Amino acid sequence: MLQFLTHKSTRYSAAEQARMALKGGCTWIQVTASMNDGESMKEIVEQLQPICEEKEAFLIVDSDVELCNETRIHGVHLHKGDMAPEVARETLGAHAVIGCDVESADDIMALQGKDIDYAAIQLTSCDAEELAQLSEMIANAREKGSEMPIVARGQFSNENLNALLSVGVNGFAISTQITESENPTECISSILIELEK
Repeated sequence: MLQFLTHKSTRYSAAEQARMALKGGCTWIQVTASMNDGESMKEIVEQLQPICEEKEAFLIVDSDVELCNETRIHGVHLHKGDMAPEVARETLGAHAVIGCDVESADDIMALQGKDIDYAAIQLTSCDAEELAQLSEMIANAREKGSEMPIVARGQFSNENLNALLSVGVNGFAISTQITESENPTECISSILIELEK
């Protein structure tokens, strides 16, 4: 699974970023709260919704459960301090995709029984120490019975992607790595090719 996260950029609007990601084959767009001046999450969603429907791509937003409910897009990503996951599920219904940030195996286990679709963890370096910590965290959660899909957020080389998959990561959420590349559409395509190996 590959999620593309929109972000504040001097090069592209959020809608332009998403269109390039979709053109490259990405089928999951997350509109984040990091926006260029003059942009609003609602306006971005309204621009992207018909495009994502045409491409059969998921469209979710950061934090804003009410916007998700109003526009009937696919779901919401909850950060620490956002609406409680179980309240978001009750608000949005069974059809919605709901993801949550986690920092530990305990955080993952706390989502058990709350009908959450994935847990996301922010990575900074993907060095040996961070990979070992992540591996231990995922193994700990699995041993306790969690089958929650784990999404890694950050910037990843091809070697990082393979290493993260080997320790139990199920998907990736990527942003500036793509839009700051020379050709964002080709960057998305190359990542997807690597994930399909």
